[in-house]
Amino acid sequence: MKLGNIIFLLIAFILGGQIVLQGQQPGFTNDPGLFLKELETFLKASGRKELDNLFKDFEKRAKQGVITSDQMLLMHEQAVLMRETGMTASPYFESWLGVIDGIINGGIAADRFAEWLKVYTQELKSIEKRKLKPAKDFLEFSEGFFTKNALRYSSSGISWYADPRKGRFGRDTQGLVLIFDPVDLMAQRKLDSILILKTTGRYYPALSTWQGQEGVIDWSRFGNPE
Repeated sequence: MKLGNIIFLLIAFILGGQIVLQGQQPGFTNDPGLFLKELETFLKASGRKELDNLFKDFEKRAKQGVITSDQMLLMHEQAVLMRETGMTASPYFESWLGVIDGIINGGIAADRFAEWLKVYTQELKSIEKRKLKPAKDFLEFSEGFFTKNALRYSSSGISWYADPRKGRFGRDTQGLVLIFDPVDLMAQRKLDSILILKTTGRYYPALSTWQGQEGVIDWSRFGNPE
């Protein structure tokens, strides 16, 4: 065999080995008792400091019982599904842990937390052919909602805000939905804002669409209380 062919085969062998190793990132077993250790190993492999900090908070809350055993079982199921669909430590698991951190820091009720876990599990189970964008978009929306109170956030346009303790998650014929009955909405752009009080509606994160009715606006900040 010619020297050039040998060198080509060696390069192909090395590159092929690297591709295989990159594809063999650690997953999770079906044993919930091993979940925390397996999650730590998986996240540390990314080398991201942000993930280390998020995991430490997550682990502490799990061991203290802030995160219940039932919630941990649901999260273990989600983590298994996330790895099976090819989700990586960053951005997917980073956003996922960010959502959980925001829910706990925001004092969200246990039943509302359970709703979120349920709809996200449904979203993961609906993934086909590794089309991850809908699940990624929902994670990003959830993180913004629970950490910034943002239904829709824009750094240059109009942002809409609502109290995340008020909305409840569900699913209807149009997809994932956040239902409010009632809630106060605030729209903000730069230094200007408007408040819509006691409105009722449904917000569809995937469509960036609000379908609502009623609501009260007053002009007291302009000297007119009517």
